[in-house]
This record gives sequence, C-alpha cells and structure tokens, in this order.
Amino acid sequence: MKKIQPNSFEAVALFVMYICNQDGQISNAEIKEFQDDFPYLKRLYFDIFGEFIYEDFLDDLDAIIDEVKTNNFTDAKVSKQEREFISKLITDPKLCDICLLEAKHAAAADMLHHKEKHKLAYWDQAWA
Repeated sequence: MKKIQPNSFEAVALFVMYICNQDGQISNAEIKEFQDDFPYLKRLYFDIFGEFIYEDFLDDLDAIIDEVKTNNFTDAKVSKQEREFISKLITDPKLCDICLLEAKHAAAADMLHHKEKHKLAYWDQAWA
C-alpha cells in the first residue's frame, strides 16, 4: 500500500477503522456502514478540499484495515506513538470533525464499545 498522505481520504478511512478496531476487531457491520457512507463522505470531502477521490478507493480499504491491525493501538491509554501517528495523519480541523462523526457512526454499527467511546472522547478533546 502506498504511504497515506496527511488529510487524505485514506487518512480519514484509517482513522475510522482505527476507532472501529478498539474492541479488538473490525466487524463486517462496521465495514459495511463505512462503505454505505462512502458516497456522502466522498462528496463532503470534495466540497471541503476540492480533491477528487478515485472510484477504486474501496479496493484499498483492505490494505487500510491491515495497516490499522498492524499498529494495534488498542490499549486503554493513548500512547505517545499513537498520538503522534494520528496527529500527523489528521491535521485539518474540518477533517477532524468528519473523522469523529464517521468513526462514531461506523463503530456504532455493532454497538459502540466502551473502548471505542473512550478513544472517540480522547480525540474529540484533543482536537477541540
């Protein structure tokens, strides 16, 4: 997989899957919820950044999920490495809001786990 650029649509997807992985797995329901939201997110991203998202993005979703699982940032406490990784990936305030909204929506597809809530609350506070 190519390197994910900061504030890219791939970065949004990685953040969403990172939150969904907090309970130790990314369920099919969470993936489907994200995929169902893709057309709306794509339009919103385009409206904000004016960048085209290629149609084959969903083909890269498996690689993004693998990247999330490789990092394994699922401890209750947010590590320095985790904080730096996410902070470098998502820097635009508008994108922070999109990430939080979509991550909450996708993670709730299989009931929002307390660890998912915790990480959402952490990033909501960090990006406030």
